[in-house]
Amino acid sequence: MKPGVKESSQFDVFVSYSTKEKAVADAVVSVLENEGIRCWYAPRDIEPGADWADSITQAIHRCKMMILVFSKNANRSQRVIDEINYAISQEKIILPFRIEAYNPTGALSLHLSSRHWLDAYEPSWEDHLERLVKSVSINLESAGDTLQISGGEDDALVEGAPGGARPTMRTVYILVGIVILVLGVGGYVGWNALSEEPAPTLEPTEMVLVSTVTPTTAPQLTATPTEIQPTLTPTPRFTALLDSVLVFDQEDISLDPQRADDRTLSLTQHLFLGLTEFDPEAAEIVPAAAASWTVSPDGTIYTFTLHPEIPWVQHPLEGETVQVRDENGNPRFLTAEDFEYGFKRMCDPRIDTYYSELLENVVGCMKVREYQDPENISPEMLDQIGVDAVSDTELIIRLVEPSAIFLTKMSHPLLVAVPSWAIEKYDQAWTNPGLIHTNGSFVIDGWVSGETVRLIRNLLFPEELQGEGNIETVELQVVEGNEEAYQLWLDGYIDYTDLPWEKQESHLENYAEQIAKFNNQVVFYAAFNQSRAAFVNLHLRRAFSAALDRDTFLNEVINFDGLPMKHLAPPGVFGAAPVDEIGVGFDPDYARNELELAGYPDCKGVPPINYYGYSGFANTYGEEISRFWEESLGCPEGTITYRGSVVEVFNDPSQWSDWDIVIIGWGSDFPDQTNWVGNLLYCRSGHFIRSDQECSEIDDLIEQASIEVSPSERKELYWEIEEAFFGEQGTFPVAPIYTPYRYFAAREWVDLVSPITFVDVNWANSSLDMAAKQTALGE
Repeated sequence: MKPGVKESSQFDVFVSYSTKEKAVADAVVSVLENEGIRCWYAPRDIEPGADWADSITQAIHRCKMMILVFSKNANRSQRVIDEINYAISQEKIILPFRIEAYNPTGALSLHLSSRHWLDAYEPSWEDHLERLVKSVSINLESAGDTLQISGGEDDALVEGAPGGARPTMRTVYILVGIVILVLGVGGYVGWNALSEEPAPTLEPTEMVLVSTVTPTTAPQLTATPTEIQPTLTPTPRFTALLDSVLVFDQEDISLDPQRADDRTLSLTQHLFLGLTEFDPEAAEIVPAAAASWTVSPDGTIYTFTLHPEIPWVQHPLEGETVQVRDENGNPRFLTAEDFEYGFKRMCDPRIDTYYSELLENVVGCMKVREYQDPENISPEMLDQIGVDAVSDTELIIRLVEPSAIFLTKMSHPLLVAVPSWAIEKYDQAWTNPGLIHTNGSFVIDGWVSGETVRLIRNLLFPEELQGEGNIETVELQVVEGNEEAYQLWLDGYIDYTDLPWEKQESHLENYAEQIAKFNNQVVFYAAFNQSRAAFVNLHLRRAFSAALDRDTFLNEVINFDGLPMKHLAPPGVFGAAPVDEIGVGFDPDYARNELELAGYPDCKGVPPINYYGYSGFANTYGEEISRFWEESLGCPEGTITYRGSVVEVFNDPSQWSDWDIVIIGWGSDFPDQTNWVGNLLYCRSGHFIRSDQECSEIDDLIEQASIEVSPSERKELYWEIEEAFFGEQGTFPVAPIYTPYRYFAAREWVDLVSPITFVDVNWANSSLDMAAKQTALGE
């Protein structure tokens, strides 16, 4: 017997249902099994580690009949349609148990319109369970010959349904040799499978993104593959060797993408593919494993259509990349079930992941993540998480609340598909170099623990997803810190590395042409304490922000290279406005006028201001910053007093409760405005800046933007929000100061592509002039 179906001579009944009606299916199974009728239904009866589709087909083959828990959700479930298709091909009795007044449409209308129904929706399906048991018992006695329905002679279809009413008959003979209808999955699975409205009225309001990668029709559910798909043929087009470093102070480097941290994500982001990627240059979400997606009108159901030909591969160290095959010899491709497994694994508290909050809005995830007895989490609990693979290429994710940031979260390199078969077979050893199964643009080719790592291109990766770079090999030296890495660069051993902050000034003086500079998703700002006498005054907040000459501040006060900011979100964040289009910025006339409106003309009478620093420069130059602000406003010296650093006492507000201004920084968790104005300035975010402030119309706009599914409309809303905070009539809860650049020491022959948030550069899109490198090195 094949693995997957639990041992039994034969099952009586296979129960097919939509996951949204699992409670009904549970009740049906319970009442039937109490009467001695043997049932099979997923996920209960699928063996751990077994192939889902193979288990389903085996079970249908072994059962005597099928009960279909029919509802509008089942009507749109591709899994249900596949199960019905296969049951028909096996000439099984199918008894639809209709739990709501809804007619089959599409594929199921063809399969079920001529079948006898057990209508169980009035007054409720629970009142018809006894009748169901009787009907099943009768049919099992004559399985293969007749299908009989016990009870009243109701019409087969709800009034007005296509095909008219069925004849009032008690016996319908099943025809032998039914023609198998092969159904294309196409794009109809989608969020419609889980929506609450009838099919004819359900259309997504906007196709959020359609990729140039065209998905093919998803494969149908089959018992066992009869033909092995050809292994992908390598088509090399890469020539360059990139030398760099991996900064890691431990020998034990984990390649488990869901246990990775900021240091190891530079590796795993190239080994495993997520559903989406974030393009930091365009500040937009672009396709990765998902070729396209749709969002339900209410923003709670996301449907992803996967690229159908992304192979799982294995690469023995210094060997050849080969496609992974299953136990039957069939090549494995990346499927929706791989993502379902990976995402549910992220919700499991037994997996030590540093960022479980990524999926906190997914139905059921946090219930599992916060379960008090993690060692006894059942498969049923994991099954309730709102991530469902409805076919090989269709993945549906259900959210607790609408979330426009969800697509951006999906681009995080922790949220990837992982190989369930390898994890279950090898446990933690599944990530061992040479053994690990991956699906990204690179593979591990060399590994000396604590010393070196070598990656090479995965030449079986689809050409259209390979990126635009020409790098074939990445040689990494493992070092303990950025200082050691920079010294390797100075000595000519590597092509690029992060430039330590303390080395930037000397590097810019000596190697001005050998640098790569990128916008950084960090902004430093001055927060105003609106609970104290000074900055409860709106006009004084405006004056302090407009009096700050940010260019002079950067160049002469703190002597640091950065981009002056006059609104909050920096370039590279979705929804960020162009830096020069929104916000007052430095405007001395505006500042003087607002100072007068505040009741302090020429800064006369301004109450003493206590200034604290959190960020490094804010403390290093605390006195200088105080004097600069006084001079800009025309205030007497001593008006603003630097009180010291709050770094050590930040979590104990009692030790700096007299603060009026604190200079601090904010960095992206996700490159999206929801993580900026939404998490920092929203009245209900819990952040100290507005924790005691009443909500306003600006907060209504923030709430609206957080659930708006249209990218263009979201951008407009966020621009309006930035204007409301930092325009001439803005409320100025903070004064944005600048965003620092992120620097890399980089040889002139390297063309690096912008890194994503705090992760390393994208090697797949970066390029290197190999001839120039060889000439410079005398090779």
